Amino acid sequence: MGLCTESKIVVRYAETDRMGGVYYANYLIWMEVGRTDYLAEVGFSYSSLERDGVLFPACNASIRLFRPSYYEDRLAVLTSVECLQSRKLCSATGSCGAMKSWLAVRLSIFASIPG
Repeated sequence: MGLCTESKIVVRYAETDRMGGVYYANYLIWMEVGRTDYLAEVGFSYSSLERDGVLFPACNASIRLFRPSYYEDRLAVLTSVECLQSRKLCSATGSCGAMKSWLAVRLSIFASIPG
């Protein structure tokens, strides 16, 4: 596997649900944090790419939660690229925090490149 970036997340109270666990949609937001950090690590500003007409709409996302995360848990969002094609980028993102939670996530992104 190639480059894998790590983004630190501390679960905020607003990201939890009534049962005290992280609301599932927040994992998708953290995937975005990982994707942005990954692009920065390889030398690209997400906003600069968008200004140049390169867009990354998510076309597929799946989440498999093995154990929930809770308020104030410290997580590491690990992001890597699984496949890179002319107009498709598949990234794999995992999140783990002090052995309290593990998350398997797969995100497929189509790159819309001008010209």
